[in-house]
Amino acid sequence: MAARLTFFCLLLTLLAGCKGSCDQQKATQPSAFTVVEPKQVVWVEGFETILDWVGAEGRIATVLVLKDEGVHEGEMRFGNHGEFLGPEPTLRVIDRVAGRDIRADDVVARASNNEFLVIRRAQEMVLINARTAAEEVIPNVDLRPDNNPCQPNRSALFDPTGTYLGWVTKDNRFRVRELRTKAEKTFNPPINRTIWRGQPSAHADWVTLQTIETPESGEVEFPRSKTSCSHRWAKRFAESIGFYGWQGEFDADLVRDDGKVVKLSRMYMPITREHLLDREHMQLYTADETMMPPIVTAFYKLPTVARYDKEGLILENLETGERTPLGKLHFWSNLHEPWDGRWVHALKSDTSETVRLDVLTGAMDIGPVHEGQREGPNRFGWWIFTRPDKRLTAWDMKSGELKESSIKVNVPGMVYQTGKPGTDEWWAMDPVKGTVIRLPWRPGLVLENGCAFKSERIYKKLEMYCP
Repeated sequence: MAARLTFFCLLLTLLAGCKGSCDQQKATQPSAFTVVEPKQVVWVEGFETILDWVGAEGRIATVLVLKDEGVHEGEMRFGNHGEFLGPEPTLRVIDRVAGRDIRADDVVARASNNEFLVIRRAQEMVLINARTAAEEVIPNVDLRPDNNPCQPNRSALFDPTGTYLGWVTKDNRFRVRELRTKAEKTFNPPINRTIWRGQPSAHADWVTLQTIETPESGEVEFPRSKTSCSHRWAKRFAESIGFYGWQGEFDADLVRDDGKVVKLSRMYMPITREHLLDREHMQLYTADETMMPPIVTAFYKLPTVARYDKEGLILENLETGERTPLGKLHFWSNLHEPWDGRWVHALKSDTSETVRLDVLTGAMDIGPVHEGQREGPNRFGWWIFTRPDKRLTAWDMKSGELKESSIKVNVPGMVYQTGKPGTDEWWAMDPVKGTVIRLPWRPGLVLENGCAFKSERIYKKLEMYCP
């Protein structure tokens, strides 16, 4: 029996293309989802509102409250370019758990993972934790406006993964904080340049800076967008908006923490301290812009890439040169954010089996056969898809846990659809708790905890249904 088991593990390892031996096995047996009664949660009533943003777990939301004079039969009155024809809406930042409004004059930036929000309150920039509602004033922020009402605020911005927050300082530097550890770095602009805008990259050693020539007079005039757009909300309501370039010259550079500057002549994204990826062509370069072999996919925050060589598809560690064969794998994207810093989802192209891949070692867990419909993984790491018999399956890329529903699904996801055409039923899931709810309407937004909002342009009553 032991010999049979050893042979089976060896065969599985060879088929998967992993370096390990018997620790690479089939995924665990799935547990079932439980259908529960939904709970109604009211955010705003008595006013017509536009839902702008909802934070993690549905505690913090930003909404626009419409004034009666600007509403006609449930629709806001807008001009051709999205300008308000009635009074402008009022911004509200709501802490639902505490039952209070957070005082805010403007929304500055939102983290892509919905974990954090930056608001402006008078002459302060305030960082808000969307889970706890804890607030912190960001120090030494350059609050000067740039008169670009349709662009994000210039003073602060998150990186694409929601890991870092960066802000322009009053002394013409760019400060970056890792939100989890609160570790900070300071970046300097090129000589004789003034920072207009900046953004952290997903790699801690690099930032993007847009700068202008420092004027001798000391009077700074930032570039302005040539556009018919009148305000940041206008894009939702405009029939036509034009963008016609910029008034004023500026440079766009990647800047490393040691002062190295790389002109953004390509769509560069830092992969490591010494490697840059041209996102447009999936071409790898050194930090000195020497071209390297092309790749198939890259991974945020890791020095690992996938590419083809004479052995087939391999993982390559750019820092150590170590290579791991992957066999016949298909990646869903050319850029992944690994869960727990190592796990991504893939598919065995010859068998359509789902794969949970450790991109640090090349180890694999082999999951159920994938039917072709999928969503995710979401920001908690759950990959949601259907099997050939239409059963809904959720696979946690971090822990390897599998869950499935006996309900046959037409369109899978955090919200999924069942029933024959014309008799659709809509459901929302919380994959962490393993619960689903049936919804009385088609949802427009579903949070990771399964709470769902109705699909509405303007809400007469802003509410959500939760498991």
